[in-house]
Amino acid sequence: MLFDDKDLSIFENDESKVYFKEIVQLYYSQNYRSSIMMLYSFVIYDLYMKLQTMANEGDDKATKNSQKSTI
Repeated sequence: MLFDDKDLSIFENDESKVYFKEIVQLYYSQNYRSSIMMLYSFVIYDLYMKLQTMANEGDDKATKNSQKSTI
């Protein structure tokens, strides 16, 4: 596999690491359609988690956007 744990260190969230490992495994097993769908879902999930982290750290814009997305 071309990715190892060192490459996954760019993700701060442990759930993101697991999620991305699954996407890579799908890709290498030639499940391309599934890997694309999972990658799209992962991008949305990762952006949401980063927005939540920024909101928890006190970013006003992130807090407002976070409140909008939960409604």
